[in-house]
Amino acid sequence: MNGRIKELSRQAWEWAEQQEYKDATQEFSDILEQKFAELIIQECANFIDSHEQLDKYGEPLDMVYGEDLLQHFQMERPKKVVYPKLLPRKFPEDEE
Repeated sequence: MNGRIKELSRQAWEWAEQQEYKDATQEFSDILEQKFAELIIQECANFIDSHEQLDKYGEPLDMVYGEDLLQHFQMERPKKVVYPKLLPRKFPEDEE
């Protein structure tokens, strides 16, 4: 298994461990498999979108095929978390 697949597997495992379950054995396995598949699909969509698609004349296409892949699996791209810009802290010794 390559490094990226191992990383996606680890992420799915950590996510599944944080969920609450009624039937721990079966539900954990189902949730883990689903999350792992979702992460792989998202990774593929991001990969497709990060590579410029060219037409037969070498001109860039305005298509976003990664979105088509996500729609095929009835998924949405995860929302990006935007963190506020933090201002540097001032310490009393800095004011001298």
